[in-house]
Amino acid sequence: MTGRTDVELRHLRAIVAVADSETFTTAAARLRTTQPTLSRTIAQLEAILGTRLVARTTRSVTLTRNGQRLVDHARTMLDALDEALSSLESVSTPPLRIGAAWAGFGPDTVPLIHEWRQTQEQVIDIVHVPDPVRELHRGAIDAAVIREAPSRRHSADGLQRRRLTSERLVAAMSAHDQRATEPEVTLRSLMSTTIALCTTSSTITERMLHDHGDTPRTITVGGTEEWLTLIALGDVVGITSESTTHNHQSPDVAFRPIADAPLVEVSLVSPVERPHPALGPFEAFAHTYFSRQDHTI
Repeated sequence: MTGRTDVELRHLRAIVAVADSETFTTAAARLRTTQPTLSRTIAQLEAILGTRLVARTTRSVTLTRNGQRLVDHARTMLDALDEALSSLESVSTPPLRIGAAWAGFGPDTVPLIHEWRQTQEQVIDIVHVPDPVRELHRGAIDAAVIREAPSRRHSADGLQRRRLTSERLVAAMSAHDQRATEPEVTLRSLMSTTIALCTTSSTITERMLHDHGDTPRTITVGGTEEWLTLIALGDVVGITSESTTHNHQSPDVAFRPIADAPLVEVSLVSPVERPHPALGPFEAFAHTYFSRQDHTI
C-alpha cells in the first residue's frame, strides 16, 4: 500500500487524458507532451498500483475496469483541485476547450496546436465528445470541430461557424473487398452494399445520400470500434471524411477516395454569446494556418 503514495498529479492527469481521447497521440497533444512520454507515465502508474489500467489495440485504447474506477475518482480530485486553484486571484485565462466527435483537425491536429504554442501562451484542450453541439449548449466545451456537406449546412440557435478547410470523402471497406483493388470508387458503386452510419459522426447521414439521388440500405452503429469491425468483416461499407484514415487505421480496412462525392466542410462552431476570450485569436490563427496549407485534406 505504501507504494501507492508515489502516485502524482501527472499520473492522474495522464490517465484522465487517455480516457478522454481515442489515441495516445491525441492524449499526449492535450497534455503538451509526447506519445512515448505519456506511455511511460501510464506504465509507471500501472506499476505503482500493480494493476493494468489501459487495454491497447492497434486501433484504439480503452480503460480496464480498474482504469475506469481510477479515472472516476481522479476526475473528482482534479476538479476539486482546479476549483480550489481557480478561487485564488489570477489573471490567467482558462484553457480553450475544443470538442470533436471523430477526428479533430485530422492530420493537422498536432502541427496546428504545436505551431500555436510557438507564439501563444493560451492553453488549448482537444476534447473527444460524442455530441459536440450538445456539449456546446451545455457549456462543457468552448468550440467544436464540425464536418458536414455544404448542402446540409444549417444554423443552430445561438451558434456561429467559421469554415476552416474542406476534406474529401472516402469509402471504408474490407481489405478483401474487390473494390479495394481500385485506386478510387464512386458513390454509385457503393449503393449495392449496406452503408454503416456511426452515431459518433454526423458527417454522413441518410439525408446526404438521398440528396445525391441514392437511397441505399443503411444501418446505424454506436461507435467507431463497432463501425470498423463490421467493415473489416465485409458486412458493410462506410463513408467518412479523409481525416478518419489518419486517426483510425487498420490492416483489415481499406480506405479509397470517392471520385464523385461532394467535399465536406470543416468548421469551427462556437457560441454567439459570451465566447471564450481566446476563441477569436485561435479562429484567426487556424484560418491562416489552413489557408497557408492550401490543400484539401
